Amino acid sequence: ATDDKDESGDVSFGLVVNNVAPTVTIDATQTLVINEGDTLNVLANFTDPGWPDTYTAEIDWGTPAGDTSVGTVNVTSPGPPSDAGTVTGSFQYGDNGVFTVEVSVTDDDGGVGSASFNVTVLNVAPTAVIDESGTVLINGMPTFLASAGDPVDFAADSDDPGSDDIDVTWDWDDGTTDMVTYLNDPPFIDPAVSPEVNPVDITDLQTHTFGDACMYGISYMAEDDDGGSAVDEANVLIVGNAEYVRSPGYWYQVMRRNKDFTPDEVECMLAIANYVSQVFSEERAATTQAEAKAVLKPADGKSMKKKLDRQLLAALLNFANGAVAWDQLIDTDGDTIGDTPFSDVITDAEMVRLDPTSTNAEKEAQKDLLQAINH
Repeated sequence: ATDDKDESGDVSFGLVVNNVAPTVTIDATQTLVINEGDTLNVLANFTDPGWPDTYTAEIDWGTPAGDTSVGTVNVTSPGPPSDAGTVTGSFQYGDNGVFTVEVSVTDDDGGVGSASFNVTVLNVAPTAVIDESGTVLINGMPTFLASAGDPVDFAADSDDPGSDDIDVTWDWDDGTTDMVTYLNDPPFIDPAVSPEVNPVDITDLQTHTFGDACMYGISYMAEDDDGGSAVDEANVLIVGNAEYVRSPGYWYQVMRRNKDFTPDEVECMLAIANYVSQVFSEERAATTQAEAKAVLKPADGKSMKKKLDRQLLAALLNFANGAVAWDQLIDTDGDTIGDTPFSDVITDAEMVRLDPTSTNAEKEAQKDLLQAINH
């Protein structure tokens, strides 16, 4: 201070300017829920009343393994009056759970500010897909086709974005099952939260022998260690091992008095016939033994439709019994050389049978062709 006589005096004091740590907030658009195997992108904002400071950032991902990453800092608005910026980072979660993510920002004077949020990582069920490359199409349905007592090869694929152990179970619909466990990190059992990112991609191979001729609806289930599961199903048609075809009269006696077959075996053959046919039982009932007996009963002389039905059902039962193969070539033009697969013969006969405009002559031609197969 100086007065009007130019006399002056002064006093001094020490001033301490304390550093203020950055203030960190999680952005309002932050994703809080993802699926296992996905990558979480973090966005946090920070401000600092000091300038022009430099900053570093760290992100703790909240995993049991203590995973951390260096955050990417971007000063979007340098001071004065204050610095402001963002922190970004990303991390892939290999397993489901709830994780506390913490974002910390440190200025060049050692001040640290942080903010956190919880991210929920959802379990994703594995896939279950039976390989149908070995099937044949029967009425548009992929179908495994084999004979009783012959081994049948199966394969199924399962994928899971989570780092999980997978149990796969085959239900063969004959009272037996097969189960296999695929460990994510053998020989160790996968912990509740996997310590690594290791998605699952497995192919399970099985061979199964069906002892009895019948229709089977098999299933393949894949289940991860967090309870997620998926199921795929397939149809298996197992025919018998008969050497000789039988006439409609023979099959009529089978249905009338269980000749040569048990009721269960008859039920299975009828199940095969109904699966293969578009006539039985969509147009004419042949599900039960009594219904099949009515179809196989000698038809009156006037009904060509009933005569065709009789030969058609007998041919399908011969197929179910194994006496005629699905792809066996049948002579359809009278030159004694097989030229048409049995499956096509059945399809053609049923097209005529189901066509309301078919003449009796057309029905009779199909009846005669089937009759030749059945004798």
